[in-house]
Amino acid sequence: MEYGLVEIFELLGALGLFLFGMKVMSDALLLLAGNKMRGILATMTSNRFLGISTGFLITSIIQSSSATTLMVVSFSNASLLTLTEAISVI
Repeated sequence: MEYGLVEIFELLGALGLFLFGMKVMSDALLLLAGNKMRGILATMTSNRFLGISTGFLITSIIQSSSATTLMVVSFSNASLLTLTEAISVI
C-alpha cells in the first residue's frame, strides 16, 4: 500500500492534535487540582499495592486501559503524580 502526501499530512495533523490535547488537559488539571485532589491521589498511590489496585479499579470501571493510561500521564504532566506512583497505577 502506498501512502501519499495527503495521508502523511493527516497522520502528522492527528498526532499534533493529540499532543495539543494532552497539553491543554495537563494545563487544566494543574489549574483545577487543589490540595484535596493531590491528597486523594497521594493516598490512593501511597504504596505499590494500592497503586496497582487503583489502576485495576479505574480500568475496570471505565473499561479502557488506554483511557486510564492517558489520565495517569496527564496527572504526571500536571505534577499530581510522581513517576513511581504513575508506574504502579499503570
